[in-house]
Amino acid sequence: SGDPAAWPRVLRLLDRGPFVTIAAINGQAWGGGLEIALTCGLRVAAPTATFCFPEIALGIVPAVAAHRLLAAVPETVALDLLLLAEPFSALEAHRLGLITRIVPAGEARSVAHAMADRILSFTPGAVDAVRALVVDGRDANERTRRQHQQELFGQRLSDPATADLIDAALERSRA
Repeated sequence: SGDPAAWPRVLRLLDRGPFVTIAAINGQAWGGGLEIALTCGLRVAAPTATFCFPEIALGIVPAVAAHRLLAAVPETVALDLLLLAEPFSALEAHRLGLITRIVPAGEARSVAHAMADRILSFTPGAVDAVRALVVDGRDANERTRRQHQQELFGQRLSDPATADLIDAALERSRA
């Protein structure tokens, strides 16, 4: 569209939208591709996947990925990745906490689908509460995060579906 604000809006929607997002990375995740991956809540990658922030070589900065990068790695590591624009491996991305799992080559998509199926098997309200706890907590101070966590915990305990799940778990543990 030519609108410079469009790309950050799309990435914010992936980051803050009312859904769980999973990136399946089988090849290169460079520049905008890496930004898309970093806005996803979960990220799986093949061992041959490569990652890079090449924006500085183009005279630009990442649209929104820098804050996610800073949340995951120390400032010095973020500077190294952003200023040197050097590719790094899936193993390094995993070590840095930028990807959730390394999966066998060619299986990133099927693993992502399996993860999504497992998440979908849980009570939607509980999934929403966990997402809110993590996503909203990123921007909050420690006291606000703790308070928000307690509120969400209380909400989940008052949900009849949660009570049913707890009762069923207690029944199984007694058997």
